[in-house]
This record gives sequence, structure tokens and C-alpha cells, in this order.
Amino acid sequence: MKIEINNRRKVFAVQEEFNHFFPNLKIEFYEKSNKSGGSPSEKLEKQSSKTLEECRTMHNDGFITISQEMSVGELKQRFRDVYGLSIDVLKKTSNNLWDQSPAYEKSILEYLNKL
Repeated sequence: MKIEINNRRKVFAVQEEFNHFFPNLKIEFYEKSNKSGGSPSEKLEKQSSKTLEECRTMHNDGFITISQEMSVGELKQRFRDVYGLSIDVLKKTSNNLWDQSPAYEKSILEYLNKL
């Protein structure tokens, strides 16, 4: 799967596209760091209507390729290193809540989506 990344795209559009392929997973974007190359904010972006430009420190345009065999950590690193976006991946629980566990970092997306 390829997702287009550019300054005009809305956060919710990227989230919906990802969720189409991984219905039990969700991408959350963090607020933009105060400086380029700085550590990400610890606040999740609450407004999904914001553009990617408002969330990132690097403004490269392109497509991010996401495979089912990719780990959560690899996905997060690719968003950060290539596009300056800090994300997290959440897993839908049995009671339809979203769980963000550090244990997921090494989990393969396909496996995590099927749990």
C-alpha cells in the first residue's frame, strides 16, 4: 500500500487510508516539534482536520510504502525520517477502545491487525 504525503493532505485522510488496509489499527499523529530534528511532542494531535504541514518538521513530498510485513517501529521510523512526522500505532481492543502499548513496537502490522 502507498499513501501520498504532502503538505496539503489532511491528517484524517491519511488515517482513513491506513485504516482501510488495517481495520483494527489506527495511526495517531503527534503535534509538531518546536524545532526541526527536535524530539517529538508528547501530545497527540487532537484535530484530525489539520494538514500534514501543521504536524511535521520536514516537508518532503512523496509516497510512503507500507507493507503488512513491516513492524510498528519500522513504520514509525519511516514517517519520522523521511517526512518529519511523529506517529503512533494503536490497536483496537475487544471492547472497541484503542490501546497503545510499547510492546507493539516490534510487532508486525499484519499480525497486530489480526489479534
